[in-house]
Amino acid sequence: MQKADDRERRRSLLYATLGFCQLQDSPAMPEVTALKRWLGTWTGIGHIVVGMERQGYAVSLSQIPDNGWTASFAHHRLLAPAGFANGPNPFVAIQQAAWRALNAKPLPATGGEEMVGEVL
Repeated sequence: MQKADDRERRRSLLYATLGFCQLQDSPAMPEVTALKRWLGTWTGIGHIVVGMERQGYAVSLSQIPDNGWTASFAHHRLLAPAGFANGPNPFVAIQQAAWRALNAKPLPATGGEEMVGEVL
């Protein structure tokens, strides 16, 4: 029970943090601006990625030559991503993809879960 509670607490913190990243910068909210600047670093990306991995997501981050960055979070690397985003830099792409993944509706069970890990 402890592990599930910790996971939910971490999810809530991650969700709130990414939610604040959705706000526009404003002089009236210097804390939000500071949070967004901190998450707009490689250290910030690392914290988001680790947080998402603890929620069961795999990450993919790629640079698109002359067209910015793309990021996705999926529950399994071979499945469609739950969250996907393009951005002008890796920081925006990761933040947006994580936000979308956390807000995605779970897919209905198809009955094929027993095949995960089996050799076809």
